[in-house]
Amino acid sequence: MKKIQIIDERDMIKRDISLSEIDKVSDLLSEEKFYLFKGADILDFKNGINWEYQHSHSTATYQVYLHSLDMITYLCNQYKKTKETWLLEKSLKILKSWIEYDYSPKKKPPEKMWYDHPASCRALTISFFYVLSKNILELDEDLVYDCLVKHAQFLHQDENYVQSNHGIMMDRALILLSKLLAHHKDAQEWQDKALMRIREAFNRDFSRMGTHLENSPDYHQLIGNLFRTTEVFLNKNNLTLGEDINQRLKLARRYFQYLAKPDKTLPMLGDSSSISKIRDRKKFDNFIDIQAGIAILQQLHQSNSRFSTWFTFVCGFGSRTHKHHDDLSFNLFWKGKEIFIDSGKYNYDKKNKNRAYITSPLAHNTIAIEGMTYALGDPLKAIKNITITDFTSNPYYDLVKGINMNYKGKKVYRTIIFLKSNIFIIFDKILSNTACKGLQLFNLAPHIEIVDRTDKRILIKSEEESIEIIPMLDVDDIKIYHGDRKTPRAVISQRFAELTDISQIEISKKGKDLEFLTLIKLGEKTPIPEIEHNQKVGQLLIRTNQQELNLVL
Repeated sequence: MKKIQIIDERDMIKRDISLSEIDKVSDLLSEEKFYLFKGADILDFKNGINWEYQHSHSTATYQVYLHSLDMITYLCNQYKKTKETWLLEKSLKILKSWIEYDYSPKKKPPEKMWYDHPASCRALTISFFYVLSKNILELDEDLVYDCLVKHAQFLHQDENYVQSNHGIMMDRALILLSKLLAHHKDAQEWQDKALMRIREAFNRDFSRMGTHLENSPDYHQLIGNLFRTTEVFLNKNNLTLGEDINQRLKLARRYFQYLAKPDKTLPMLGDSSSISKIRDRKKFDNFIDIQAGIAILQQLHQSNSRFSTWFTFVCGFGSRTHKHHDDLSFNLFWKGKEIFIDSGKYNYDKKNKNRAYITSPLAHNTIAIEGMTYALGDPLKAIKNITITDFTSNPYYDLVKGINMNYKGKKVYRTIIFLKSNIFIIFDKILSNTACKGLQLFNLAPHIEIVDRTDKRILIKSEEESIEIIPMLDVDDIKIYHGDRKTPRAVISQRFAELTDISQIEISKKGKDLEFLTLIKLGEKTPIPEIEHNQKVGQLLIRTNQQELNLVL
């Protein structure tokens, strides 16, 4: 008999699932109904598990989660809670079905069956099930051993490895398998390679300031937790990721205190949903990380911190994984509410039209070019072409600048000035070798009402608060789009595979070299400053009752 080293299940690296769902999942599975993840359709497998299941519009996503065998993880966690043996028996039945299918002759296996993400999750799931059930069920030890070895060999092979968060998942699973299969002749090699790769991955994916380089709060949280739980497991086996990584993991946790909105919820930047909330104390200082391509501008409201002004600016990235075409985009939270909002993620299927829109420039609060998108390119080289170029903060104003030179034949510049008197000024410039149509885009949060619109201004309301959007230079057109799911346009995705209708404002101008100057006035009583734009020298003169500012654009 081939030997598997027993580890206390409390010390294992485990699949991270929502424990609040385990009662629901076990009840469904008792009726052969499969729950894969929150927001997904329930799959009915009363006539046997269809491992080749094709979902109507999210095939790849459903294949990934079906072949991850997460349903076994749910059952095992429910067993820990209730000690009902049928839960382990059901897990064994599902596992045997999957192994039989894996070894069965087939014309073409599902694309996502032996793939980085499901293989990693499956390895953790099978390991968890084995350790829990070894002394309770009659198991074919050789069958489980061979299955785990097959997974270790797959995870170890360089041709299967990806330099993304999926690679981190692969390394975590391989580290665990190297301990469970400690008697295997290749176990030490598996461990050494996994440790080398996962350390390299951290240095690749986190900035020097501890920001995850995908610019997605969901994945900053997820990947940070993957490294933290890996370090805990390593420490129990007299190993470590290293002091430098552990120090930056502390910075990574602190980052959320800046990124969280004043109500302590996290924004939907990149591939994120609007469900997360921090528990730590919120920090209201400004934050900038040029390597990660993010700036956070904040002004604390003295009497009610929830009414503070919060503003993010995204320009740059260190990873294309989960990256949107959202460079030069911003989001704004004011007086306890989101005003301008990001698009979310929808799903992960690149061929899905909703996903394609949600990740496009058209779905973000940015300056875009009609009919065009831009190549992201190599992240190591992209910082020269897509980056924050300037950041200034003082008691009177904050200023941030960025550039996107990855549009073919075009250069796009954006300067945003936040006057502490509740005024935002956005200056955009497009330099093009051919005529194009530039678009200034504003995604209004779902609760925002458009009250009035003329050629000179758009008046919107956030509950009782008024906000004005005022073009200061001549433009060709102002359009307003409302929740169009057919195209799609003016929709966001706050939860997986769900769309929310919004209104989107589009200010446009045609030509070769284009300039936009738009003022956003927060609050009905906020005075509008006197603004002079000197196009020849690229300067902006701003006069208020308190000061006169002469700023280079």
